[in-house]
Amino acid sequence: MIDIVVPITQKQLDALSDGEQIQIILVPPKKEQSRKDAIKAELPHRMSQLIDAWNLDPYIRIEAASESRNNKFPMDQLPAFRGIFTRALTEIGMGKIQKAMSEYFTACRNGEHIWEGKNHGYSHLGGFIKRLLSPNTKPPFWRGVHDEHPQDTRDLADAYAKRFLGRPAYGELVASGKEYGKFMATAGRILRLSEKTGMYVEDITTMLLDCVAARTESTGVLVSPGWLGNDGVWKNDLPQKLKKLS
Repeated sequence: MIDIVVPITQKQLDALSDGEQIQIILVPPKKEQSRKDAIKAELPHRMSQLIDAWNLDPYIRIEAASESRNNKFPMDQLPAFRGIFTRALTEIGMGKIQKAMSEYFTACRNGEHIWEGKNHGYSHLGGFIKRLLSPNTKPPFWRGVHDEHPQDTRDLADAYAKRFLGRPAYGELVASGKEYGKFMATAGRILRLSEKTGMYVEDITTMLLDCVAARTESTGVLVSPGWLGNDGVWKNDLPQKLKKLS
């Protein structure tokens, strides 16, 4: 026999005392809640699968053995990460985690986790899972950068290097690097301005670099790629330069 305890309010108690009829409705648990309960029941086994998926992958076992990052998950740290792993298995699911893990390993095999001389891989599974759970809207580096105009991005980077770095080309430009996004965004703005004005991309690029140089030469600041997208340059300096040509 199963006891079902139903708490009642004072108003309901008064109604019962007055002899009013009552109706008891038993509502089964929601399907979603049942699904989550079932997932939680499987967690010990699935958590083991999750750790094995990382630790036993050939990339972690062999290829990344000499790296400072991408290490096997240390089991003595499981108490600290159990809650995070539980949340990931419940909210994301094993299938999607394994798919993301495969994408990550492929990117690392291609060297996409190394840029600016630094290893941007995760220390171990814990860091990888934290990134999957992160609300950060920027896609992780292993999912790549979609550049609709890669040659224009490269041309702008080379033009920047000639003007401000004193070398003929920018050199290594990794799509997952933070500088790539800055060149890509500015190249897109130049293309849109070219379509709007009918000017050559090369001419707009030269004008942009002139404006950046004029703004920075007097201050002596180091001209980083971020200066190419400076608001003051795009809202004031460049429009004024264009106006003189019209």
